[in-house]
Amino acid sequence: MAGKGKRKERKRRRPRAPRWLLPVIVLGVVGFLYVRPITTYLETRSQLDERRAEAPRWLLPVIVLGVVGFLYVRPITTYLETRSQLDERRAEVASLRAERARVTARLARTTSLDELSRAARSIGYVKPGEHLFIVKGTAEWRRRHAR
Repeated sequence: MAGKGKRKERKRRRPRAPRWLLPVIVLGVVGFLYVRPITTYLETRSQLDERRAEAPRWLLPVIVLGVVGFLYVRPITTYLETRSQLDERRAEVASLRAERARVTARLARTTSLDELSRAARSIGYVKPGEHLFIVKGTAEWRRRHAR
């Protein structure tokens, strides 16, 4: 019974470092060993200050133009699309006005009695008391007498 109350002791594992940490440490050490001080590139502090002062001269206008261009792209494209749609609508309105003028003129012509009787005769109607004669071969007769 003495063995029943005892617990098995587990071996404690040492905490392990994450797998990504080793390459970072190696690269850090190697980088630290191979980095040359900035004084080997620039001899004096005044040269370093001059380089820092030169960079914004050309960089700042490029950044400003880039931001302004980026901000103006959408409004300009929207303006151009709207202008082209407006031109299309104006052309459509002009054609509808011309069609309305044609329809109004036709309506004015068809309300007259002469036009109404001409239209009725073209589809074969005759006035009461008249007789309808159909003459064939008129096109051939016109060709012969046109010479």
